[in-house]
Order: sequence, then structure tokens, then C-alpha cells
Amino acid sequence: MSPPVLSKEEIKRWLMDAGQWPNDSYDIESLKPSSIQQRREETLRSLLPTWCWSGEAGSTVLSIGCGKAYWERKLWTPFEKVYIIDPSENTRLSLSYFPIPNAEFLGTTLFDQHIYLKHTPKYGWFGASIHYLFGEFYGWEFMFKLGMMISDSIIIDAGVFDPDTRHGKVFLDGWKGEEAFEIYRRSQFSYARFLERIAGIWEVQAEWPTPWIDGRRTLVLKRSLPPVIQKAELGTLELVKTTPYWSVYRTPIGYYKESPSLPLLLSYDVVSKVMGWTDMLRWRVYDGERYCGFVTKDLGEVAPNTAAVSERMHLSLASWLIPLGLVPGDVARQNIRLCGGSPIWMDIDVRPLKHLDARVAAWIVTNAYKQYEKVPADIKGISRHIGREPQSLVRTQWRQDPSNGEAKRWQELLLKIKSLISVSTPEASTILVISKGDEDFMSLEGRRVWHFPRGQTGAYAGFHPANDEEAMSQLKEQQSLGAQYLVIPSSSYWWLTTYPGFRQMLESKHHRLFDDESCIIYRLQQQAPGR
Repeated sequence: MSPPVLSKEEIKRWLMDAGQWPNDSYDIESLKPSSIQQRREETLRSLLPTWCWSGEAGSTVLSIGCGKAYWERKLWTPFEKVYIIDPSENTRLSLSYFPIPNAEFLGTTLFDQHIYLKHTPKYGWFGASIHYLFGEFYGWEFMFKLGMMISDSIIIDAGVFDPDTRHGKVFLDGWKGEEAFEIYRRSQFSYARFLERIAGIWEVQAEWPTPWIDGRRTLVLKRSLPPVIQKAELGTLELVKTTPYWSVYRTPIGYYKESPSLPLLLSYDVVSKVMGWTDMLRWRVYDGERYCGFVTKDLGEVAPNTAAVSERMHLSLASWLIPLGLVPGDVARQNIRLCGGSPIWMDIDVRPLKHLDARVAAWIVTNAYKQYEKVPADIKGISRHIGREPQSLVRTQWRQDPSNGEAKRWQELLLKIKSLISVSTPEASTILVISKGDEDFMSLEGRRVWHFPRGQTGAYAGFHPANDEEAMSQLKEQQSLGAQYLVIPSSSYWWLTTYPGFRQMLESKHHRLFDDESCIIYRLQQQAPGR
């Protein structure tokens, strides 16, 4: 049973109650802090950077674990946007009953968040929550994801890093399992390991023991990025490739990827450093005060043990995976590249898998997709296939072992979806199925079934659309080739949230024939001539 929703008056009393989260308590009307909150604020004022006390016009901050949102409500109104992530239902209700004009509640967990937010955060704030993120992500790798989201600095308030402290022992005592991920999590729970994982991505600018809670640390971290160069200094620009979102030029000092997207720069920087290609990104490029892109080396210069990679492939490397799945689907688009017609292991999660214990590899793959879609509950079903075939992990993940219950449930769902397609569509019709290239959908008597997304050869394309526009464009292309129906299995329902524009287009322009917990079936309206 869900807990009852507290009323506005109850939330008001909670905000003022110094017995609950005393470090955060204050009067919602006057913003007068509790005595403990006031002492905390006075202690930190000389330690934390200016933006924490005055905000910064035109900038955005991501606040994780904001509690009662005292800082956000009293000090951060000058920010253009304050994004908030907090697991507490009381926090969500307080923001609903007593809105902060520039704040937006993103959700309860960083795990579910897209790295591309409308306003790229310049700053980040952990309100005594970094240890909870460590527990949720089974390690410090979430700092990689934050490295892709935050462009300047992070404040970590009252973080627990050490197992030999009073609070650390409480957390460590809860991680006693002998699964690979539990063993890994225990081995990573120390301040030394934290510093190892963030090296090259985050630099510790300031550090001190948290004055009001023993055994905790307060830190200021600065994002480590390549030096700045002006666009006029790049020399001759030779256009190599262009898309609606970025263009790539060959220059005397490397490849210049021109795009105003800061997350693109941050993603390239994190991935290259995690791969060990520490000098792959050479420069951040500015035109005066305006950021406009970055310069990289050719992949062959930084990865000598990698098979030769064509220029065309190098230019598509925005699709790397980060270990333990910290990049959502827009970045994790392809896991296998072709070189001279032969598959090569390129991506972060792919190359090491052949050298890992199958159970550990299965855990890594499961985590890689956990945050943006549902995955099989029993990861034993995929372990025996990991690293054995030159195919994408997207496909590998859904290949089931018939010996376990997850496979049986999958087969039951598959039969149900096929039956629904049969009764909902006429014979000889052409049907698109959104999946990760699962061949089990392709055999349906009396009908042509195509993968979606679909490559030029008719096989699964191997990656998902980068955005709504690409998804809609691919659907129109398949309609022009004869596709008449679209099926979205429940395993692909994440499309509906990842591509909201695509979903809106389906609802407004096409006819939904069927919709339940197993699948959604659309009849695609015939396109007008010339469209």
C-alpha cells in the first residue's frame, strides 16, 4: 500500500521540524533557518565558492539530495534553472505546494536521468547524498555520468567515503552479498578508490572534514577539460561531414567537431579518459566568448592496439559506452564497428568482455541498459553469450537461455504479441517491430515483419535513433518502402519516454489498434504523394 500523501499544512510543519533533517529545517514563509541550519550556513560561508551563496545569472545548477531545499529556495533564485533530484516524496510535495520559480524536479534518482538536459548544468550540489548514489550505482562510476552533465564544478556536502567511519560501517554492513556487483561495491568503498575513479575527470579543489557530522567529508570538485583555443587559430578547415547537429572539419591540428552542445564535448572527454586515451581531446574551441566545438586527434593516434579505423568510423564515435552503463541510449547507439567488412571490438563495454568472467560480464551489460529500459531479471540468461559473437550487446542482452524462468516468460510474451499481431493485421501486410534486432519477431506466418530501426540491407540497423527527428524520419522511410503497421513490444516501451515527439506523432497521425501491458500496435496512415 502506498503511504498517504501529506497535506500542504503537514509539509509546512515538516519543513520547520528541526527533529527531522535538522540541518535543512527552516520557516517556509520567512526562510529563517533552524539554529542547526544557521550554524551550518555560517560554517560553510567561508569555505564554499561564491556561486553557492549568490547564485549566478544565466547559469544552471543540478542539485542531488536537496532535502528540504533551503539553499535552492533562499540562495539560488538568481540561477536560470535549478534541476532537483531527490528520492523523498516529502521533497517532491514541498516543491509542489511551495514552488520555486526557477526549479524543476527531475525525479527520484540520477540513474534515470538523461545526460542531455535542456539547460546544461554548470554546477552540481550533493546534499549529503553521494554515498547513496554509490550504493545505487554499485561504485563511483556515476561520477563519469556527472562528468557528462556538469561543465564546471561540484560541491559534495557531508559525503561518506570510508568504511572505517561510523556512518561508513552502516553502509558497508548492508553490502554483504557474494554476487559480483556486491564484491565490486565493497572493494570500491573508500576515499582512495573515489579519487582513483575521478582522476582526470574531476580535480579536488578543496577538502575538509564536515564540521557538524563526524567522519564525513565536504569537497569542491572542478571539472578537468582541455585548454581553450580560438577558432581563428585552427588554420585551414576542410569539411569532412555535416549533419543537422554538428559538422566535422579536418584541420592541421586534428579533427574539429563544430557543435554548440556542451554535453557532446563532456561526453567525448569522459569516454576518451575512461578508455585511457587521455590526450584524445586537444582543445575546446571558442569564437570569442562563444563555445563552438572541440578538436580531437585521430583515433589511431591514441589507440595503437585498436584495429585500423576508417575516418568515417572515427567521426561516428559519439556512440561509445561507459563502463557499468552510465550513458543513456542516445549515446550508446552502436557497440560494434566494421573495418574492412570485418567486425572489431571497439567500445568500452565490448572490448573487455571477452576477458571477464561471464557472471561479471553479464552484470556489466545489465547495468549498461538498466537506466533507460527494462532488462531481464535473471541475468544468467545472457551470460553464456557474452563476448562470443561479433554482434551488438543490444542484441546479445535479449538472447535468452532456455534453462531459466526469464526465458520462459519471454517466450510467453513473444507468443502473446505474435497472436495479437495476427488478429490485428491482415495477411500479406508489412509490419515493423521495435526491438534490438531480436530475430524471434521475424517469423510470423502470412506477414512480412521488419526490424525497426532497419538498415539498408533490411537487417536490424544496430543502433537506435539519436533523437525524435531521426526516429520520425526512419519511420517515414520505412512507410515509403511499404511498411503498414508498427508494433512496440513492452520491452521497447522506453521509446515512448525517450522519444516523446515520436510518440506524439504516432498518436496524432496514426491509428492505435491495440494497447496493453504486452505491446502497442499502430496502423500507419498512408503518406500523401510527395511527402
